[in-house]
Amino acid sequence: MRHRITHREVPQSDSPRAAVLRDLLAQAEANHALLLQLMPAMREVPASRFVVTAASGQASEITLTVRERGPFTTVLDIVETKATDGWVMPMSASVRLSHDARVAEVVAFHRQRRLQARYPYPNPDMLQPDEKLQVNRLLGEWLQHCLRWGCAAEPVPCPS
Repeated sequence: MRHRITHREVPQSDSPRAAVLRDLLAQAEANHALLLQLMPAMREVPASRFVVTAASGQASEITLTVRERGPFTTVLDIVETKATDGWVMPMSASVRLSHDARVAEVVAFHRQRRLQARYPYPNPDMLQPDEKLQVNRLLGEWLQHCLRWGCAAEPVPCPS
């Protein structure tokens, strides 16, 4: 039986690396729970589509597509098609869900692949030192927004 490591089990340390790891694991657990709420039949269906309406009345179509499915992991491609004026870049990300560990982390964001846990600063791409954590937090906030303001054309089956 595998031992599931949670953010609470990361050794308590004052080092910046331990703090980032603790925060990243906590965010990954939250993202996994949010994605399961948005796509509860993830292991059975190839895709899910819904619409999110902003307070301004502008709508976006969100598509969650299963790109890879294994016994313990799933890779989802998340694509947002905006029906807005385009001043905000639509979401485009790939997320790897590890079902046994109950975590989900961004593995690609827009055109950026293979996010490192830490980046030296300054760097040629002007990425933040904790870019991976920030991208995963953005995903979490965006998923919460989808849960609050989204609606599906057809009822979404909920697990028993």
